[in-house]
Amino acid sequence: MRERRFLKAAALTALMAMLAGCARSETDPDPGRFVGQSLATALENLGSPNVIDVSESVVGIQPAYNGGADPAEWIVVVGCYAPNPQHASDVAVIPKASVTAAIRAAAKRGEFDRYVPSCDR
Repeated sequence: MRERRFLKAAALTALMAMLAGCARSETDPDPGRFVGQSLATALENLGSPNVIDVSESVVGIQPAYNGGADPAEWIVVVGCYAPNPQHASDVAVIPKASVTAAIRAAAKRGEFDRYVPSCDR
C-alpha cells in the first residue's frame, strides 16, 4: 500500500515536471513586442520561435527565408504565442529591404496577424 502511494506520487511529480516544461513562464517575453524589430533581436529573446515568411502576402514577393538567412535582414511583422509545444512562439517575417513606414505601422496594428493562424484573433 505504501509503495503504491509512493509510485502514484512519483508519477504525478514527473507529469507535473513535464507539463511545466511546456508551459510559458510569466517571465517569457511577449513575441508581439518584437513586431517591427529584426528577426535577430527576436531570436535573441525568444530562443527558437517558429519563423514564417509572409513576404508573398504582405509585399507580393516570393518567400525566401530559410534557417540559413541572415536574421538581421528580416523584420518581424507578426508575433504571438504558439499552440505548438515545439515552439513557444510564432513570428512572421518579411525582408528588411521591403519594409516601409506604412508596413511597419500596419504590422504594429496587427493587420498581418491573419497570415499566421495561431496569431489571428
